[in-house]
Amino acid sequence: MSDYMNGKNREDHVVLLVHFGTVNIYQEKIGLTNMFEASRLFINSDIDEIREFKDRYVEKEFPQSSSSKQSCSQVISNVEEQFLNAGDFVFNAFISSIEVEKKVVIVGTVIAISNHKPWYYLACNHCKKQIEERSQLVEKEDGSFDVLDQNIIECTNGDCEAVDITPIHRYKIPLRVQDSTGTVSCTLFDYEAIKLFKKTAKQLLDVYTKVDSSTEGGFQTLPTEFDTLINRKFAFQIKVSSYNIANQSENYGISMLSSDDDILSALEKKWKINEVI
Repeated sequence: MSDYMNGKNREDHVVLLVHFGTVNIYQEKIGLTNMFEASRLFINSDIDEIREFKDRYVEKEFPQSSSSKQSCSQVISNVEEQFLNAGDFVFNAFISSIEVEKKVVIVGTVIAISNHKPWYYLACNHCKKQIEERSQLVEKEDGSFDVLDQNIIECTNGDCEAVDITPIHRYKIPLRVQDSTGTVSCTLFDYEAIKLFKKTAKQLLDVYTKVDSSTEGGFQTLPTEFDTLINRKFAFQIKVSSYNIANQSENYGISMLSSDDDILSALEKKWKINEVI
């Protein structure tokens, strides 16, 4: 799906049909969870279900329009539009001066990946927020303690009402991104990381735990797959959150990224990036 959606020659209007799968929407992003380990994905296939869906959708959303292509163009955006039509572009040196919560676009080169921070975290399978594992202790009459339960799992999201939490591994890769004005810390999360590496965090963790069990998957040793990011230029859409503003924290979450040459060239021309020293 990633290869298809990021292909330069893909069709403008894409319909995905999933057989044996669950679609989840989290923070305005759509994710797919396979079921029974036998999910099938049809992408703009010439089958009755997809043709009928397109007809129903266009008729419902744009009953006055005679052109399905023109109608769908009003509601379907792609990566190029997300970057090129963004109203807020900023250079690294000025991100910390932003005083309102917003998403902005930056263009920079990944110069380092921190090996002093974990590149993954354990997340709640319901809300995707980080979880905590702890042990429950019971005090005995002699003043000593017994461990009653060694695997109590709690979600750090106070709004999450899940009771059957299953920990899942998700990417949290700490990057240093540099442009002509300075360097900033950004964190690459699951959605974009999977598109880059074609593997989940759990799949990489399984490999590197076997290779180097002393680091439990890469707190000191980073997966060699990450080397492909170094000295590579990207356009980043990052989120300046209320936490960043209130705590003057200059570590920003990456919402989207692209290394497409056409996008980078268009952004550099639009914002005169190369003219800033």
